[in-house]
Amino acid sequence: MKQLVICLATILLIASCNQTKSKYAKAIAKEVQTDHRGTKYDLNFKVVELEELQKITVGDSLRILTDAFNTNRNRSIASYELDVERNIKSLENAKSNRFSTQTMIKFYEDNIAKYNRRIDSLKAITPTTTKKYEARSDNEILAILVRCKYAIDHPLSKVRIEENYKFTLSPDGTKCYSMVRVK
Repeated sequence: MKQLVICLATILLIASCNQTKSKYAKAIAKEVQTDHRGTKYDLNFKVVELEELQKITVGDSLRILTDAFNTNRNRSIASYELDVERNIKSLENAKSNRFSTQTMIKFYEDNIAKYNRRIDSLKAITPTTTKKYEARSDNEILAILVRCKYAIDHPLSKVRIEENYKFTLSPDGTKCYSMVRVK
């Protein structure tokens, strides 16, 4: 009896995996056989290999957006810090110069203050692109990344070709958001 239950559970697991993969294959076939104008073609599409690579979650998106924001912010801060250093050197030169003028000294001091204010304001801001994810669970799936090797008949020459792409699919696996060739 125990073996029967294990056997049934295995069969159900395999069947559900095949059902999911056939849903992915259907979305991919629709994408591959439709051109940019929406015209559908029969290219005799056949999946050779299909592999789910990753489920992209809200947590993944938050991490990517935050990392990109921090990288850009840090790059801007570093640039302003260089501007401050350059103006400090110019200010020191202007003060030590025999013919220094108050106008140039004031100019460099104002620049230093301006760049320091910009640095402080950059350090204080937080990413706003993450606000749309605030009420959502970190584990919520936004997209599914799938690698698919498929065969089609070339539309003009009717020669059978195989191609390998990564597809970004909707969370339910029924729509294709994008496709990128895999080398």
